[in-house]
Amino acid sequence: MTPTGFDGRSYSKHSGICLEPQGWPDAVNHKDFPNTILKPGSEYYQHTQYASSKSAN
Repeated sequence: MTPTGFDGRSYSKHSGICLEPQGWPDAVNHKDFPNTILKPGSEYYQHTQYASSKSAN
């Protein structure tokens, strides 16, 4: 059985996904976006939580 993923694509043996959390790339150009500049002495904390499920189909 070949699992079916996003948009009907199938995954073969040893396939994987890459999850890359990051800041908003254009944030420095928009004052209403979250700040992405980390100054010396500042701390950065990010919590990312992923959930997945497997259907019987």
